[in-house]
Amino acid sequence: MANIFKDIEAKATSAINQGIDAVTGAFGARTSNNSSGDGQVYQYPLNVESQNQPFVFITRHRPSYSGGQVKTDIKQHVSLYMPMGISISDSMVYETAATGALGAAYANGVNTSNYTAGDIQAATLKYGPAAAGVAAGILPGGILGKLISGGTAATVAGAVATEEQKRLQMAVNPREFMLFKAPNIRSFSLRFRFMPDSKEESMQVRNIVKFFRSGAYPEADGVFSMKFPDAFQIQFRIGGKELPGIPKLPEMVLENVSVSYNPMSASFFKGTNDPIEINLSLEFKELKPLTREQINGDF
Repeated sequence: MANIFKDIEAKATSAINQGIDAVTGAFGARTSNNSSGDGQVYQYPLNVESQNQPFVFITRHRPSYSGGQVKTDIKQHVSLYMPMGISISDSMVYETAATGALGAAYANGVNTSNYTAGDIQAATLKYGPAAAGVAAGILPGGILGKLISGGTAATVAGAVATEEQKRLQMAVNPREFMLFKAPNIRSFSLRFRFMPDSKEESMQVRNIVKFFRSGAYPEADGVFSMKFPDAFQIQFRIGGKELPGIPKLPEMVLENVSVSYNPMSASFFKGTNDPIEINLSLEFKELKPLTREQINGDF
């Protein structure tokens, strides 16, 4: 009985392989696999990993939000030629803060010897009750009452304080300074131009585009729920090692995929009807901002 099941399994496997060969035969050789033979490896050019030249190595995985590189399954990955102009920009978020006289009082203490007469005068006009007293002293009683009846006492006091500041030509130093908030979450752009020169390379480009578009979309998980899209790990490699002269990139999500088919012509390959030129633009964004520890770790 066991031999019968083995024979059935062998025939089924043979039939599947023949079907795959029939489908891929019309487009050239079967899609290149990695050395282990499991999963799909898409390359452009076809021999980009074996040219002893830098190339871009990209994998997909479920988001981990680790803020660093993620060990991913490399059985399915994309390897592409190194584009020109790799740009990595670091930026920080700062806010303008101003504490004025109150901040100065906190920083310098309550000892009046730390302040000049101008300090006290300016602060009193802006923050203290002196403005209302100035208004009462300057304006005749009846006029002050009529003014207040048309607005609040605070409004009148503020107007008088402003006039008094103009007369004294004394202002409160706003004590502005930049207050750090956080590092920005960085964005990265990669652009590739594909001009396949064989049926196999044309199929590779088709699969490369699907690799990114598929990973950028969520997966339906029910009537009204969706699973998050994949995250991506990007490495700049030569051989099996990362390039030491370019910072490492953390895991990222793919925010935008833009594909332009035959931007300079209207020609297609005979037989497959694939476009002869494809431009691919990818916009990535970090899942989390970095810290100094990661920068010191070559990110």
